[in-house]
Amino acid sequence: MSKLEVLRRIIDECDSTIKEAIIKRFGISNQVAEFKAEDNSAIYDPNREKFIISNVTAGLDADNASRATTIWNTILRMSREIQYEARVAKTGDDGLEFIKDSLTELPLGDFACGSAIPALNTSKYPFLADPIPSQSDDEALKAVVEGATTYAIIKIKHVHDTEKLFDNLIKYGLFVNAMIPLESGQTLVIISKHLVLDAQHDMTTIIFHFPNRSGELAKYLNIIADKKINISFLRLSYDESFNTNIVSVDLEANLLDTHTRALVLQLQTEAPFFKVLASRKPY
Repeated sequence: MSKLEVLRRIIDECDSTIKEAIIKRFGISNQVAEFKAEDNSAIYDPNREKFIISNVTAGLDADNASRATTIWNTILRMSREIQYEARVAKTGDDGLEFIKDSLTELPLGDFACGSAIPALNTSKYPFLADPIPSQSDDEALKAVVEGATTYAIIKIKHVHDTEKLFDNLIKYGLFVNAMIPLESGQTLVIISKHLVLDAQHDMTTIIFHFPNRSGELAKYLNIIADKKINISFLRLSYDESFNTNIVSVDLEANLLDTHTRALVLQLQTEAPFFKVLASRKPY
């Protein structure tokens, strides 16, 4: 047997030991999830995780400490993922207030719109009743907030021209229910006070903020990747006044799905700011 083969056999033995330990650890995470669900205690405990990282890196040189930190951060993230899944399976919508206030279908209602909105064939959108002309997009959104109308319809340049739109959704606490592409390439956006959860709404839009420091974006994107949820579109911007990054993401995911709800609960809990902005059909 060559020296290389001997070294590979040692590596195989190490891998087998690591595999058994990780599987055992994830099994314990399931048990921890049950205890935490009973008293609704926090899944994410940063101080506990810092303690674990400190233990596993103790006595290591800088390079190996860095490698161990990366490995254990991944293990800890996946352990939390197991616990969020278990929490949602056990307690349903607890902690997801926007889902509790959601509707199962778009209700019939009138809509406020700016003068630039083209005529709509409302037969294609049976939930739309009478239009209420507004002077501006802001007035249309305020009409929804004040209960003067069910929907606001605004026009954007294209489906991803959403930065100002999302700022207004956060400002007024509103949600996108549908996006209608026009032949001109522009898009009409239908907005109301409620998320509408439907089996055909396979596009969920979220926005979250995180500190502008190395590795932070990867941390949150890995949470999404763990769920094997595809990102259809991502926009990253920077808020200099708060040294914060802002990410808005279109997820190919349905909020009726338990995995999606577990993802939302995890991001909502762990990101400094998080909000669901839309549940709708794909473009």
